[in-house]
Amino acid sequence: ASAAGAAAPELDDATTRRVLYHLHQLQTAWQSVLPSKTYARAFGGLVDVVLSRVVSAVFFLAAARNLGAAGADPLPHQLLHSVGASLQQLRDGCEGLFEHFGDFAAKSIIWQRFLAVRSALGGSLAEIADGLGAGRYKELSAAELAALIEAIFPNDAARATILAAVHQ
Repeated sequence: ASAAGAAAPELDDATTRRVLYHLHQLQTAWQSVLPSKTYARAFGGLVDVVLSRVVSAVFFLAAARNLGAAGADPLPHQLLHSVGASLQQLRDGCEGLFEHFGDFAAKSIIWQRFLAVRSALGGSLAEIADGLGAGRYKELSAAELAALIEAIFPNDAARATILAAVHQ
């Protein structure tokens, strides 16, 4: 099995549903017994761990693809679509875990990294260029964003232009 195939199961639909199911079960148990600030802090930490693993798995997929030849094909569209759908499902599911989700989202760097990765996976090169100007990817290093772009898009002049902008 390829390195990319080894990481992909962490990002499939069934795994995402199981993760969200267990998070909702913990929410039900913890929210009723913990003071709201303690719940928000504890559950925020737990969600950060989950999202951090997801972000790491996406970077693993990108790195595994990028280990190939410099002109290697981008990740398959079907895989990108599946990963993107799982990230969207996680995003939607996480928003329901907190009474005041905006408080968590504003304080969590991991949440911002997760959103940046989700945006890159679902965007075109033009949308990524716009996002660079808007600061959408500020929580990702230039190397991380470049690795995603190299894994997602074919090696052409448009990709080279965006990569140059990323490294400025």
